[in-house]
Amino acid sequence: MGNDFPSKEVIEGLREKYPKGTKVRLIKMEDDPFPIEIGTKGVITHIDDIGTIFVDWENGRGLGLAYGKDKLQVIMDWAEATEYMRKFNKAHNITSKSGRPEIKIVAVMKSEGFADNGKEYSEIERSYEFSNLNKAFLPNMIGYSIFSDCLDKIDRGVRLDWYIAAEGNKDGWKVDYCYIKED
Repeated sequence: MGNDFPSKEVIEGLREKYPKGTKVRLIKMEDDPFPIEIGTKGVITHIDDIGTIFVDWENGRGLGLAYGKDKLQVIMDWAEATEYMRKFNKAHNITSKSGRPEIKIVAVMKSEGFADNGKEYSEIERSYEFSNLNKAFLPNMIGYSIFSDCLDKIDRGVRLDWYIAAEGNKDGWKVDYCYIKED
C-alpha cells in the first residue's frame, strides 16, 4: 500500500527552494475549512518531513500549506528584484540585450498613489512585467532604463525607472511586491 507523501529528495528540494525566511504570497489553498485568503503574504518558518510548508501569515495565522495541493508564490521587494536581475545576468554571463536566458519579473504597484485621476485600478492594471535584458541590469551599458509592459496588455513600453519612487521619482509609484513570472 503506497502513500501520498513526497520522497526525501523532494523534501530536500522544497527546503532548498523555500528556505526559512522566504517571503511568499498565497495563490491557492484547497481542502481547509478555514482557509487563508488568496493573496495573503507571509514568511516561511519551516518545512516538515511530509512537505508541509509552514508560514507565518500577515493576518496572524500560522497555517501550513499542503504539498501538491496548495500553491504559493515567492515575492520580493523592488530592491531585491532588481538585484536578483543583476545577479542572474552575472551568473549567466549576460552582457547585452540579445543575451539568453531571459527571465521576467512582475512588479505590482500599491493602489495608493498609483494614479491621480480618482480611478480605482485593478491589480492586473497595476502589474508591470520587465526582463533581465533591460539596460539597468546589464553591465557596462550607456544609459539606464527599465522598459516594461502592463499585464493588462494596454500599457506597453512603460519606463519604470521614470515612474517608480524607488528609482528616484519622489512622487512616483510605490511597489507593493514583485515576483518571478513563470510560464
